[in-house]
Amino acid sequence: MNGMSPTAGVFRLNAAWADQARTFERLSTGLVINRASDDPAGLIASERLGARQAELESRIDSFERSVAFMNIEEAELEAADPGVGSAEARAAIGTQQRGLEAERRAAKTEYINTAAARSSIRDTDYAEAIGTLTSQQIRFKAASMALKMSNDTRKGAADLLIGGVVDRAA
Repeated sequence: MNGMSPTAGVFRLNAAWADQARTFERLSTGLVINRASDDPAGLIASERLGARQAELESRIDSFERSVAFMNIEEAELEAADPGVGSAEARAAIGTQQRGLEAERRAAKTEYINTAAARSSIRDTDYAEAIGTLTSQQIRFKAASMALKMSNDTRKGAADLLIGGVVDRAA
């Protein structure tokens, strides 16, 4: 006998199957965190980063709307008074636009960095997942073979006992 009970073999087989199912889920969704139990701290951090991303998107949109309104004001000033009198107003608008543009670029950079941080927490590393899957498939096959050997050994022993009883009765 190989020393493994059928119950232990079934337990190992089920554990290997469950590990494979989680890895297949990660590969199919592209996410390491598919439920809160996968990584509670990672999920919290990821959700906070997601909220920050939404906030930054809103700020960037606001900056872009403000710049668009300033462009409209500048065009109205140019149409109303193409002379020198509106130069000061256009200069003030240009200064505001540059300030807003600098803030927009900073917010955009922060958004990109936040998205990258969130991605590193949530997204599956496919090379690592494939390596894990290969290992799990080997464990699954080994557990299957061990269970088969255990069952074959017990069946062989039972056949010997039954055969011996049948031979004596004859």
